[in-house]
Amino acid sequence: MAIPRVTTLRGASLAGSVIEGRDLSGLDLSDADLARSTLHGNLSGANLSGADLSGASLSGVNLREANLIGADLSGTDLVWADLTNANLTEANLVGADLRDARLEGTNLHMATYDESTNFPRGFRLWRRMRRV
Repeated sequence: MAIPRVTTLRGASLAGSVIEGRDLSGLDLSDADLARSTLHGNLSGANLSGADLSGASLSGVNLREANLIGADLSGTDLVWADLTNANLTEANLVGADLRDARLEGTNLHMATYDESTNFPRGFRLWRRMRRV
C-alpha cells in the first residue's frame, strides 16, 4: 500500500527543523513557522505565503514559481537559491542574503529591504520595492 503524499502543512509549527533532500514541490506551507529552519530540497511551486522563514537556511533551494507573498525572509540565507518566477510581493527581505540567487521573473512588488540585504551582483532594485 502506498503512503499518501502530504499536501498541506498550513500553519504548522516547524521552527528550527532540518529538512534535507525532500521533494516538497507544491506543498502548502502557508502561515507556517519555519524560523531558523534548514530546508534543502525542492520547494518549486510551494505555497509559503505568510510563512515565517526568518533566519532560515534556504541556500541552493529550488523555489521556482513558489508563492512567498508576505513571507518573513528577514535574515534568511538564500545564496544560490532559484527564485525564478517566484512571487515575493510584500515579503520582508531585511538582512536576507540573496547573493548568486536566480531572480529572473521574480515579483518583488512592495518587498522590504535595507542596507544589510545582499542582492546578486548586478541586480537592479525595483522602483516598487520598499527600503526601511
